[in-house]
Amino acid sequence: MRLGIPVLTDALIKTPGGKPLKNISEPEERENALRDTVAVNDGSRLHGKSILLIDDLYRSGATLRISTDLLMKVAQVRVVSVLTMTKTRSHR
Repeated sequence: MRLGIPVLTDALIKTPGGKPLKNISEPEERENALRDTVAVNDGSRLHGKSILLIDDLYRSGATLRISTDLLMKVAQVRVVSVLTMTKTRSHR
């Protein structure tokens, strides 16, 4: 909290038992796999907040879509902004 802005590293959690995403190339299949493995951790502390979601790698956008959807619907955050560090090259 260097600038007085709280940083939550556990707002979203991965539940055990999911498929490794790096081997799934179809966007719809990636989203389905993510829906079963990503969850909001204590959404009450996020309710009504503005969230900056940081992801190290942008591939298909599935992780960001699922995460944003969960934060909006489950935790009822006010707004979600996203920042990604890198984008993978498409092999299509």
